[in-house]
Amino acid sequence: MNSSVVREFRLSRKRGQAGNTVTSFSGRGFRELGLILTCFRTRDYIPRVDARRRNSGLSTGDVLTPGETEFRPASPVEKDVLMAKRCFDIVLSSIGILLAGPAILALAAIVKLTSPGPVLYCGVRVGRHNKPFRIMKFRSMVVNAEKLGAASTAGHDPRITKIGHFMRKYKLDELPQLFNVWLGTMSFVGPRPEVQKFVDMYTDEEKIILNMRPGITDWASIWNSDEGHVLDGAPDADAAYAELIRPTKLQLQMKYAREHSVWTDMKIIFYTFAKLTQKGWLPPEIRHFGHPQTYKEKYGDQPATEVRRAA
Repeated sequence: MNSSVVREFRLSRKRGQAGNTVTSFSGRGFRELGLILTCFRTRDYIPRVDARRRNSGLSTGDVLTPGETEFRPASPVEKDVLMAKRCFDIVLSSIGILLAGPAILALAAIVKLTSPGPVLYCGVRVGRHNKPFRIMKFRSMVVNAEKLGAASTAGHDPRITKIGHFMRKYKLDELPQLFNVWLGTMSFVGPRPEVQKFVDMYTDEEKIILNMRPGITDWASIWNSDEGHVLDGAPDADAAYAELIRPTKLQLQMKYAREHSVWTDMKIIFYTFAKLTQKGWLPPEIRHFGHPQTYKEKYGDQPATEVRRAA
């Protein structure tokens, strides 16, 4: 690693001007590795692309991977928000695990007794900084469901188990994600994590979503609280998801990434509980987006061949 870069990093820290300096890590030395690990451990650094990268085709929305990563130290305000959000997550997930413990154990036993296979589904999703992680859910589908059909799931999907229908209706299959939040791979509030194939479709502007920890709920989750209902009847659930849900979902996720705060998180959590009791309700902040159009509302009972031709 270039020693002048290290000196620049240290001097900028001493001057208190680190926020205006881009520090580039691209070597393989132990000192560089230590710096990168420190950045991720303290969570005080924000990905940034300088003019050289921008001229190479990357924009400020790009999230680079460790090994050739550029960081700018977070501003004092950003540090405070990140620390408060993480403390909020730890406290709330700890309380949630304690309170929901009996329900988690009961559901685990029911899943095990009613269908063959493991209790938990631990699928790979893309998290903060484009890093893959294992999301934890109660298994609501048959074993190897990902190999038997689309990544998106319609309400009529035959892969869903009997207890799975019940858990999905009341979002009970998401309870194990309290452990994801406690461990730090997820947050209570943040963009819902996607599978890799949908993340690979992000534009430069949309990559700002990857600067946030994925969450259990967010604006998009409130807007589209019943994905199975929206996709019900679709012969290709992934194609219907890309057309009916994904565009607005991305807009709402970018809205959260730009405007997030602890106060916003508290409102979203309150709105999420309100949405569970009032299915047709939308909070004022996202009411102008309207309700998601269902597949049946758009295409009715058209044959699948006609629908594909229209799409």
